[in-house]
Amino acid sequence: MDLATCIRLTYTLASVLVLTVYLLPSLRSRFLAYGPRSLSPSSSGTTSAEREKAATQGNQTPSPVTSLLDRLAEWRVPHSWFTSFYAVSIAWSVFWAVQFACKGWVFRVLVDWHLYYSGHDVIVYSMTLRQVLLAWGMVFVQGCRRFWECLALPQSPSKSQMWIGHWILGIGFYTGLSVAVWVEGARKSFALSPCQNRHPRLPHLLPRRHRRPAPSFRTFCSLLLFIFASGFQHDCHAYLCSLKSPSSHTTTTTSASDNNDSDPTIPKPKDSYRLPTHPAFTHLLVPHYTAESLLYLSLAFLAAPQSEAGGRIFNYTLLAAWVFVVVNLGVTAQGTREWYLSRFGGSREGRETVLRRWRLVPGVW
Repeated sequence: MDLATCIRLTYTLASVLVLTVYLLPSLRSRFLAYGPRSLSPSSSGTTSAEREKAATQGNQTPSPVTSLLDRLAEWRVPHSWFTSFYAVSIAWSVFWAVQFACKGWVFRVLVDWHLYYSGHDVIVYSMTLRQVLLAWGMVFVQGCRRFWECLALPQSPSKSQMWIGHWILGIGFYTGLSVAVWVEGARKSFALSPCQNRHPRLPHLLPRRHRRPAPSFRTFCSLLLFIFASGFQHDCHAYLCSLKSPSSHTTTTTSASDNNDSDPTIPKPKDSYRLPTHPAFTHLLVPHYTAESLLYLSLAFLAAPQSEAGGRIFNYTLLAAWVFVVVNLGVTAQGTREWYLSRFGGSREGRETVLRRWRLVPGVW
């Protein structure tokens, strides 16, 4: 099995794992919710997993499986560790840039592996050197931007946590992505490596003249979509941070909160979360997730391998990464919708506002 296939299979299995956890209530309540979504507005800061555990213990002695799941659910890390995802992404991008420039041994070993198991295809598809460099640059820019946002955008102190499995999946995703951006261009990249003579079949796979064609319409569209989605996502992140910034703690929130203030029997939330009113949130609950999906879709479109007989529409390795992103964000978007209904659905106006917004894809879902 070549390296590209291994990465695709890993992303596919990770997507199936996320869906499985979501479809099983006992796993969903323990492992999926993170950040403010793991807290109920009316439960004094307890997580859904803790409430389920308390209910189970009140009724009967938990089974060994339940006890094991409860133990695993206790392995949590601060939600602020999200910043490490982008630090890892930047580090891997720099690492592979150095490996490619210096023809490092790690790069040569992985390329050897990929070429050895890729076999003799009748039609050879490969990314061009320009595609490899652009894809690498897009991932590097994305990692730098998100890392800067995590450090620079104003955020109030938070004790939110996430299950350690989220953190491991995130680190694994960005590690695989750093290889996925160049692995389907290994045939062309390997031609520049000193170990080329170990593969006598390689020279006839490469064009005799290394021409430098003008940027294609595919490149133009992909970069345009990437730039638009990046700017759109940044605006959403900046706005969301302003909702929970220290200066917003004294702001009156929503009509649901006003109703709670007039009824002493309803417990008052201790946070200052508000239903977003930014134009980007008019038709979408989480438009920054939609932007994230578009970012990776543009990457898979730009990096589609080409051949003398034509080319593919998408890069299948990066498309597998995009599927994982969509599945993961889709599950989180559903959890966000349920949290919004619980938090702001106390009034008819608040409930209707949440229900008329799409989760991830406008007009579809």
